[in-house]
Amino acid sequence: MAKKQLTVDEYKAKLEKKAAKGEKFSKAFLGAIAVLLAVVITFSAVAIAYSTMGTVGKTVVAAGSSSSGTGSSTSGGSSSSDSTGAVDSEPDWDAVEDTANADGTGDSADSSAASDDSQGTTQDTGLTTATAQFNYFVKAFTNVKTNAKSATIVKKNAYNYQNHVVAGGLSALGKSLMSSLLKEEEVNETYTGDDIAANFPPSGAVCNLKTSDVSAIECKEDGDYYVITLKVKGSENPEAGYSVGAVATIITKKSIQDPISSVPLINKIEPRCAYETTTVEAKIEKATGNLVEYYFDLPMILYMDSYEIGLGFEEWWTVAY
Repeated sequence: MAKKQLTVDEYKAKLEKKAAKGEKFSKAFLGAIAVLLAVVITFSAVAIAYSTMGTVGKTVVAAGSSSSGTGSSTSGGSSSSDSTGAVDSEPDWDAVEDTANADGTGDSADSSAASDDSQGTTQDTGLTTATAQFNYFVKAFTNVKTNAKSATIVKKNAYNYQNHVVAGGLSALGKSLMSSLLKEEEVNETYTGDDIAANFPPSGAVCNLKTSDVSAIECKEDGDYYVITLKVKGSENPEAGYSVGAVATIITKKSIQDPISSVPLINKIEPRCAYETTTVEAKIEKATGNLVEYYFDLPMILYMDSYEIGLGFEEWWTVAY
């Protein structure tokens, strides 16, 4: 049977249809490549940024000269204070209840336990008001960088906060990358001298915490120690030393933006670091007012245009004087 001879118009239409199909495939392919590149670069930027957290100074001595034990695992809020410990305003303080998961995944719910607007909670301590507890914490916290003989980061943990990854059809790949990039590490690095100020939270910055940054505070008595827990309100794109960045070492917008600034397809993306409620816990010696153990849990959602990544960071420190 003879093959049908196409007219000029039919042949032209066939070619146009074939070209349109090819263009559609090319756009889809390039789009998938762009998504994949964005995911890879984003996770690489996170890895680079996180790898610098707490490693500004490199003078390290053998761990073990610090006080015994590590900070307990608490999950939750974020707070901030100025370095003088002065209270700038009296917020509505809520009691804090530890609702962290034992595995440190960061998934928790804020407690609904109520307290007097001007009161924190204590267990028969002299720190009977939230204001007194706040000032006591800030004084002990800022004292570490100026008077401690050594500070040891015992352990740190990076995790996929709420298992949250939004990356189109490549979300599963993103979660797989998360599991390889983010992990728990036994660090045991001890810093002395100027390296304490450079590495102890907030790394390379001065604490500028304010009472208005704190959503909840609690003080408990533990033998010769006070254990003060703060929940700090979340904030977007904070700077080091402020808001959640006053009590923890944070990934800033700039630390994400710089690595991707020279990468085509994603170099114009404006990252957003949306930090959620951060929890910090400090163990402070009653006799001296010295902070001897410190822990923070810092959750965030990193937005990269239409891509979203849930990240959480925990650190455990001990301090010696």
